[in-house]
Amino acid sequence: MRIRGLGRAKKTYHRLRRRFKPGAIIVMYHRVVDLETDPYALAVTPERFAQHLDYLCRACRPMRLIDLVDALQKNGLPDRAVAITFDDGYVDNFAHAYPLLQAVQLPATIFVTSGMIGSAREFWWDDLERLLILPPHLPAHLQLTVNGQAHEWSIGSRADREKVCGDSYRLMRPLSPADRERALDALADWAGLPRAGRTGYRAVTTAELEALADSGLIDIGGHTQHHPQLSSLTVDDQTHEIVEGRQRLEELIGRPIKTFAYPYGDFTDATADIVRAAGFHGAVTVRHGSVEPGDDLFRLRRCAVSNWDINTFAKTVDSFFFARD
Repeated sequence: MRIRGLGRAKKTYHRLRRRFKPGAIIVMYHRVVDLETDPYALAVTPERFAQHLDYLCRACRPMRLIDLVDALQKNGLPDRAVAITFDDGYVDNFAHAYPLLQAVQLPATIFVTSGMIGSAREFWWDDLERLLILPPHLPAHLQLTVNGQAHEWSIGSRADREKVCGDSYRLMRPLSPADRERALDALADWAGLPRAGRTGYRAVTTAELEALADSGLIDIGGHTQHHPQLSSLTVDDQTHEIVEGRQRLEELIGRPIKTFAYPYGDFTDATADIVRAAGFHGAVTVRHGSVEPGDDLFRLRRCAVSNWDINTFAKTVDSFFFARD
């Protein structure tokens, strides 16, 4: 009984704390585009994104992520503060998201994988869909060696292909960038398809990145060089990915990169220390939740947004301005 009572008291405390100590939310998008297939649920249609922005304009206090980080540090967070973020740096951030943000003058931060800038290749997870799910014809059997271990699958139905895609994703995600590229090269050879991908799935070009950075509305954030699972790398390799990725972005846009997003939201205490030591002001995760004064600036929670209708989006956003567990 006493434990249950303490639990209720704790929840009451958090509810009261939120009433008198304002919190904020950081919304996370990846893509703004109409897709025929979206196996990773990364895309929001332009129509729905425009509706989301309209709601944020009317019901919240949109602000730059770096300003939100500074306000957290100074315990001066505005009521119903919201920061908009994008991960990876897809071309549709420039082609579709930016014009909609510009129309309502809402700022956003785009975390860009520097090694993908200007590349004709797709992000590696999109390559898996292109190579394994979409081709009309594939060999009936796949043998793929990943990290020195051979794996075999039969390729038949759509369900078979989706399983192989999911298995391959789990096997490749912890690989080093070089090992992952070798595995993808082998997969492309097996499928008889080129490594260059669909133009709508590429990352931004240098010119597009510069235009975003020069807009006065879009901040660019760090997202490593090659989008690795950082916890699977050595400390030296993590440092290289984080620091070199930042330096490359700064060279291209001519201004400091102040915020960082952990690829896949994956990090260790050592990773967070590297990001802090590199001179970033704050870093975001994919851990679900709001942020409030006192939170670790290098472990900030976010709300991952799917292709929600406006009612679902509004209800979800509003829910963050109440007590956090």
